Parts: sequence; C-alpha cells; structure tokens
Amino acid sequence: MIFRAVHAVLKRISSFAPILTARAEYWNAFERKIKKLEEDRILIEEQIASAGKPKHTFEESLELAMNF
Repeated sequence: MIFRAVHAVLKRISSFAPILTARAEYWNAFERKIKKLEEDRILIEEQIASAGKPKHTFEESLELAMNF
C-alpha cells in the first residue's frame, strides 16, 4: 500500500516535468529579452549623453582652420 502511494506521488511529480521545463525555457527567454532591453537602454543613454556635444573643442577647430 505504501509502495503504491509512493509510486503514485512519483508519477504525479514526473507529470509536472514537461510543465516545469517549459516554464524554465519561458523564463530563460524572458531573462534574455530583459538583458537585451537593458543593453539597448544603456546604449541610448550613452547616445543621449554625447548628443549635442561637438567632436572637437572650439580651439581645436580654430587651430585646424588657421593651419589650413
């Protein structure tokens, strides 16, 4: 009787394996997507920080023009 009960419990547990595997794959994909979005956010923040700033200072530009 105990053997049957243990067997029934093990059978029920094993029936959850495909569900748990599918959920793990789902969460892994979800985590990859979040990581990609975080990388995109950092890239955009860097672009915003550098936007509007000249590549060279006024002095560097003037020096180049004067040497030309």
